[in-house]
Amino acid sequence: MFTNDHEIAPRALLLAAKKLNITSYYVQHASVSKYFPPLKFDYALLEGQDAKNKYLAIGKTNTKISLIGMPKLDKYVQWMNTKSKIESIGIAYNAMDNINLVKELINQLTGTFPDLKFVIRPHPSDKRTLKIQKVHLSNSRVENSFEFLNRIDALIASDSSIHLEAVLLNVFSMSYNFNDNRFLDYYGFVQNNLINHYSGKTNLIKKINSLRSNKPHVQNKAKYYNAAIESDFYGSSSSKAADIIIKTLNF
Repeated sequence: MFTNDHEIAPRALLLAAKKLNITSYYVQHASVSKYFPPLKFDYALLEGQDAKNKYLAIGKTNTKISLIGMPKLDKYVQWMNTKSKIESIGIAYNAMDNINLVKELINQLTGTFPDLKFVIRPHPSDKRTLKIQKVHLSNSRVENSFEFLNRIDALIASDSSIHLEAVLLNVFSMSYNFNDNRFLDYYGFVQNNLINHYSGKTNLIKKINSLRSNKPHVQNKAKYYNAAIESDFYGSSSSKAADIIIKTLNF
């Protein structure tokens, strides 16, 4: 079983499995990009239609595809944010982001919205830290992304799969570019109307102002990415995956 399909080690193991005639399963573990390689596994358990469409567009495949939703979400479905206005905002950044731009935005927002709570979160692989007075820190090596999202009502991040996880918990997510390069929309979240991109601080501040009194329900926007939403297996994606594997194994 594989959860990564594009790094050297799993690609090598896949070749070995095929040579030894061992059945291979790929379980999607994060958002898919159009830059991934074609599916070469016997079975692929994908989260939703977005991943399926991207893989089919990447290249021809004989892999048998099933849509199961996001297994790692199962234990957190009860954490769906039901607030009608925001009281806290999370800001997530990764190693590709310009830390100075992150700090600049935080200083602007904390000054503009002194009554809101702000929580900053570096990617687990990012060793850089930001220490800003009156801003809370999420220790990403201890607190997973869903635990972090449970602490906030809205999220700001650049190109990152955490946007999808936020929307799945009904946290209002906003795209903002934290680097000097052109915004790529790497995962297609903006193109597919999962989130909106805000090109400047003025537009971002305007949106935050509106969210203070009216935070819309957004989880249904993630249905294209997560087949479990509004299905009979919502919250049971792990069981669905296990059932498919058991039924298809050749003992």
